[in-house]
Amino acid sequence: MLELQISSPASVVEGETYTVRLTVSNLSTTAGQPCEATLRIGIGAIVLSEVLIPTQEREEYFSANQTRTFDYTMYVPPGLGGYSGSISAAVMDPTGLIILDQATEPLVVEAEVVEIIYGASITIGV
Repeated sequence: MLELQISSPASVVEGETYTVRLTVSNLSTTAGQPCEATLRIGIGAIVLSEVLIPTQEREEYFSANQTRTFDYTMYVPPGLGGYSGSISAAVMDPTGLIILDQATEPLVVEAEVVEIIYGASITIGV
């Protein structure tokens, strides 16, 4: 089982950094009994052509019925406000050939609100 969580709603703000948390549970069995397993975990995030989390895979050991979390940092650069994308994750067997579970979280990027600090200067010469 794979659960994809981000620390905020699926709406993110450009210029901000977020923590994306994957929660993975080992549901592997042998002869009908829970067993330990090495699982391959993959993740990636993109908006337009901007990569927010580079596509990556890693192998992780799990004891029988173990649930683990994995955190990834995601920075949303300025200029993506108004666009959308997604975070995708998958859990595979150790060879990476069989997808055991997958999840996708859509992302909507809000424009950064920048406060205007008004100021003025006048010089009159005579």
